[in-house]
Amino acid sequence: ELKLIKNDIKDLQLQIKDCEIAAPLDGQIFIDNAESKSGEFITEGSRLGEIVDLSILKVELLIPEDKLKYIKKNSNVNVKFTAFPTEIQKSQIMYLGVNGKLNELSKSYYYPAYCTLKNPENKFRISMTGNGRIQGEKISIIKYLFEGPINSYYMNYKW
Repeated sequence: ELKLIKNDIKDLQLQIKDCEIAAPLDGQIFIDNAESKSGEFITEGSRLGEIVDLSILKVELLIPEDKLKYIKKNSNVNVKFTAFPTEIQKSQIMYLGVNGKLNELSKSYYYPAYCTLKNPENKFRISMTGNGRIQGEKISIIKYLFEGPINSYYMNYKW
């Protein structure tokens, strides 16, 4: 009888081992709609989510269409996350996106500009919001008075 119990324990240990999921690289797991996937059976090769390296974040800043002319690649940007309002992260615009996004409330288009931020302590997370202040080209005081400053733009991390 003891031998049967030991065999059952071995079988259960093998079943537990078969339930382990190993990732091919380091990072944090991001599962979209995790609650809806709870209890689902999976097979080998099934996509569960994404492994995200949070040590460097790609940040998307949405630029109003009328301010886009002032933004260029390598423009300096200061990013502030809502969760960390006293901390300013410095970066530069890597590239400008080409597909505008319509803001339903204002009926105006915003275009994405992207920068990266170092996140060595992994305190910034996916989908955090905040704002970014981009240093645009220098303009004359007359132009400034008529067109207004380049303001802070809505920013949302996207990967």
